[in-house]
This record gives sequence, structure tokens and C-alpha cells, in this order.
Amino acid sequence: MSRSEAKRTRIICQAMDLFRAQGFQNTTVQQIADACEMSKGAFYLYFVSKQEIVRAIFEYQSDTMVQSLEAIRSRKDLTPRQKFQAHVAYQFDEMGKQQSLTLMLLNDAGYKLDEATMLMAQKLHADWVNLFEKFVIDLYGQSFRPRLPDLTLIVMGTINELYSQMLLHGLAIEGQDAGKFITDLADDLAQEFLARRTPFLDISHIPTPEQLETQMEQQLKDRALLQLEHLRNKANDFNDEEIIADLRATLDLLADAINAPAPNPILIQALLANLKNLPSLQGGRRELANLYKVKLL
Repeated sequence: MSRSEAKRTRIICQAMDLFRAQGFQNTTVQQIADACEMSKGAFYLYFVSKQEIVRAIFEYQSDTMVQSLEAIRSRKDLTPRQKFQAHVAYQFDEMGKQQSLTLMLLNDAGYKLDEATMLMAQKLHADWVNLFEKFVIDLYGQSFRPRLPDLTLIVMGTINELYSQMLLHGLAIEGQDAGKFITDLADDLAQEFLARRTPFLDISHIPTPEQLETQMEQQLKDRALLQLEHLRNKANDFNDEEIIADLRATLDLLADAINAPAPNPILIQALLANLKNLPSLQGGRRELANLYKVKLL
């Protein structure tokens, strides 16, 4: 993790602590900056607004849980059944820890379910399903794959409903209890109910994690190019021909970087630094930095 990424993660973690302690509405950007021992201006080098941190929190929580679940799956001291049970138990323990923060953010943060957010949610869900199915195949073997979508539908539907009960009604569920219950349910389904039925669910139309990743990359590029077009339009407002020429050269290089098969955030960060002394361009500069999760220099 780079120094910039470490600082961004620290902002996310300190914001979560403050939101838990005093709520989203009562937490100011200045308080988050103070907790991170940075200036308010430095905060805006990483995030456009306090609301933008909410999206980052959900991504951070999901990424952290996926890493922990992958670690469970790679353990050599557990049987496939023990791994399956442990991964369910971990999920419920983490859900219990995060449920008050999640509910508060959904209620108070005014988080918008725009196209980018919905696509992110689809990608996170696909990642979770993909990881769950790996645990199932580890447990029941490759021969179970034709019935995998049906088992995933029933078991993950049960997990989601239990989580809804925790979130909406304060239901307390111990991770170990949930792990045993879900594992027993999966066994019964795999060995009895699904074993005597033909596969029900057709998932051929559902995008894979890889397809959703490609869609997210294209959406990111489209949003970045839209911001770049706004910057190009503002370039015409300057009267100094030398400034205009330098600005257009920088924007052309930015366009090349954004359109690259694998955009380099460090290169984009460096090019955005060339615009720091032009006040009218700061809004677009911050938006581009936020899209590529880089600190403004």
C-alpha cells in the first residue's frame, strides 16, 4: 500500500469511528481531519465531500471482508466443511459489528443510488456470490456445479433475510450458531432436496464479476472523459495564449492516460498537478482525482 493509499484508508477508518460515536450528521469534515492529524484542506485532497466517504466505507468494508474470507478458504488446518461453517460465522459476526453503522449511514447520509452506485453494488454482490460458490464447490466437489445456482439462491437468500432481521429489527445472531445452521441447511439441500430435482435457476443472463468489472471500467472512463470535456470548455475562458496552449497539452495527455487500456493513477495524479494554479479548474480537478482515488498534489 502506497503512502497516499494508507492516508486515504486512515481517513475512512477515522470517519467510521466518528460516525459510530456521534452520527453522520453531527460529524464535520474538520473533525475527521483533526482525527487524522491533517488540515481540512488536506482532507479535500482525498475526498470531494463527507458524503463521498460513505461510498468508500462500503467498498472498504466489503474488500476487508472478502480478504478475510479468502484467508479462511486458504487455511490448511480446516476441512472444507469447517471452512464453509467458519466463513458463514465470520460474516454474521461482522454484520453484527457493523449493523448500527450501516443502518445509520443508510438513514442519515443521504446516499444516492445513482447508476455508478448501483453498478458498484452489482459488482460487490457478484464478488460475494463468486466467493460463496468457491466454498460450496470446495465442500461438495465439481460434480455439484449444475446445482450450484439453486443452492446459492436458497442459502444466500436465507443469509440475506437473517441479515435484514438483524438490521431492521435488532435480531441478535451469534456467528457460530449461524454458521452451523447455514451449513446444516446447505447439507440438507445438497443431499436431499436438490439431489432429486433438475436444476431450476438459469443464470446465463447474469453478468459475471469480470463482465461487471469491465462495465465499471467503462463507466469510470466515461465519467472521467465528461469531466475532461468540462475542463476543455473552460480552457477557452483564459486570455493568455501561452496558458491556453499549456493547458490544452496537459488535457491531451490526460485524455491519453484516461483512454489507456490500463490507466495509471500516478500519471493522472501528476498531470492533474499541472492544473493546481488555475482556480476555475479546481472542481473538475478534484472530481478526476476522486474518480481515480488519488491525492491532489
